Amino acid sequence: MDNFTDREAWLTEGADQIVTDVIGDTLPAYRVSVGYAPRHRGGKVLGVCINAEASADHTFEVFINPSIDDGFKALEVLTHELVHVADKMESGHRGNFARIARRIGLEGKLTQTHAGNRLKSTLKDICELLGKYPHASIDIDFTKKQTTRMHKVSCTSCSFHFRASQKMLDMIDFDTAQCPSCQSDGSLFNV
Repeated sequence: MDNFTDREAWLTEGADQIVTDVIGDTLPAYRVSVGYAPRHRGGKVLGVCINAEASADHTFEVFINPSIDDGFKALEVLTHELVHVADKMESGHRGNFARIARRIGLEGKLTQTHAGNRLKSTLKDICELLGKYPHASIDIDFTKKQTTRMHKVSCTSCSFHFRASQKMLDMIDFDTAQCPSCQSDGSLFNV
């Protein structure tokens, strides 16, 4: 088989092999890509399957976390997500999902499965067939984190409050500062 230069093509071909060699059933329409789970930028979510109802063309969307750069691990996560597609996202991690997962050789906690010996051998064969996974890990922690935190300042006399940065708080003399609302002296405090 050709060596892939595109990670989505590699994953799509891997998914086709998993469906044929492992799951053995016809699956509804799906797409495979690399990306973060919605509302989980980075983190521990290694893969996600988005229900077809959320897609304009009624296609299941499977995403593999971009922190994964090992082809075997990507196929292992992909297998788990394809079981969700086979289940049509109807059972969560129970019922039909659990039966399919165990039948094909996924082991461990059903929310964090890994390949058992039989499945591991098949996934290694698929890895060899596909060649090197054309993706490098992305470190989300490299991005700059927010450093400004706004602190709440309140007045004991009139319950007026506002927010200020630490730099602004350092310039306020809380013993003598007047409340901007009621003008009382020394009534401000940092919450």
